[in-house]
Amino acid sequence: MITDRQLKSIGDNAFLKTFSSIQLLGFTVLYYNFNFSTEKLTQFNKKLHEYNGELSGNFNAFDKAEKEIEKIWNVSLPHKVKEFPYRAKTYIIGGLPKGGMQAINMAVVESNRAIESYIVLSLNALMQMDKKFGKAQFDCFYENLKANSCLLYTSDAADDSLRDPLWSRGLGDVYKRQD
Repeated sequence: MITDRQLKSIGDNAFLKTFSSIQLLGFTVLYYNFNFSTEKLTQFNKKLHEYNGELSGNFNAFDKAEKEIEKIWNVSLPHKVKEFPYRAKTYIIGGLPKGGMQAINMAVVESNRAIESYIVLSLNALMQMDKKFGKAQFDCFYENLKANSCLLYTSDAADDSLRDPLWSRGLGDVYKRQD
């Protein structure tokens, strides 16, 4: 039986790993697909952190920012996030956690929440940087994130107490103690 504390830890871990991985992927997409210079990436990162500070803990402001993205993009963000390949999401969070379906559900929910949060923050930051950044750019940015997300795998997924090694099969010697 998994405790509430373990479940919260799994959720927090999944959110942080997913967010940091998708953020790194976002920088890569902006650099290669949008020709952002390192200076412009630094400016984007600063805007992202400023925007995160404004929205952090303010659910009304986050909902407003999310609605603005959905209106411009003409989509439902939770549905858009579900388009991410399931296996890619498990790679982002470093494999599915041990602890049964409750733990797996928590990890997937938090992974989805992290992807949605990143999309809201990054697209709003990009719109602030360039007023012409609209639906076509959203589509390109999102599709590149989604397509390349399968390349991500967190390097510290070898925490045997939280991860199920079977999820790394076929990826080589990902787990430190795996033969």
